[in-house]
Amino acid sequence: MSMQLTKAMKGWTTRVGMERHLFCIEDPFELSHDLGRTVHADGCDKLRHEFRRAWDICHRSTSPQQLITELFDQAPAPPPHVVPVAPRTAAAAAEDATSMAIVVEAAAAELAAAADDSWLA
Repeated sequence: MSMQLTKAMKGWTTRVGMERHLFCIEDPFELSHDLGRTVHADGCDKLRHEFRRAWDICHRSTSPQQLITELFDQAPAPPPHVVPVAPRTAAAAAEDATSMAIVVEAAAAELAAAADDSWLA
């Protein structure tokens, strides 16, 4: 008898780099591999929309032929999704400010050196 592993047991509940685990799809050959780890919010919405459409078709179809025909018809586009911009952390903002300060300081030093050189000519 095999034990089922949950998303939490596999570590699929937290974001690691670009791996988001919004829509988990277990690889049938490599059980620790989440095929859906790179699905973004809009892709997740499209998948949910398609599953909902398939469920509706299965429940209202009156014959196997109608079921197959409707399932493989071109699906209507899902409603548009507005992707919210993730808030920046204070640490990331401070790092950007430090980087910008270094660039500005270097540019100011170059301008000062160029101005000093112009007086020599």
